[in-house]
Amino acid sequence: MLGNHGLWGKIICAYDETDGLRKYIHLQRQNGKKRELIDLMKDPHEFDNRVSWPEYQAEAAHLEEKMLEHMIPSVLA
Repeated sequence: MLGNHGLWGKIICAYDETDGLRKYIHLQRQNGKKRELIDLMKDPHEFDNRVSWPEYQAEAAHLEEKMLEHMIPSVLA
């Protein structure tokens, strides 16, 4: 799925983390980054990015932290 995605620019890398109820996605692109938070229970087809919704801020931060915890050992190896 990595590659050129039109307006989003070339995706350099993509990471995600889920707790089974919500999914946090981090896309690193040539022209910046894009963050997404999907509520899998309310939006199983993954249409609504809720990362900026106030009621999802704590969950986005928690899943981002979990994602980083998984990434750091592989980066340092």
